[in-house]
Amino acid sequence: MNYAGYSNWRLPHKYELDDFFRNARSYYDWFNVNGFSNVQADYYWSDYEPFFSSDILSYNAQTGEALARDRSKKGFIWPIRADSQTF
Repeated sequence: MNYAGYSNWRLPHKYELDDFFRNARSYYDWFNVNGFSNVQADYYWSDYEPFFSSDILSYNAQTGEALARDRSKKGFIWPIRADSQTF
């Protein structure tokens, strides 16, 4: 995917989304008023795939809940650059 002049985008690791949404209940609205736009009160996919499953670990931006969800269900992505910190 080429966006904003870069082609090294990736899905965040589960630890990155966990840190990001850990305090989602108190920061959800903060995202939308401080430089982020169109943040949805819904699930965002991580890059983590539980073993032997068609699920993907997703995080709810409004509640902070982490849940293994079937890939056929709607989910949003929060792409980050591949040269960002990784675990």
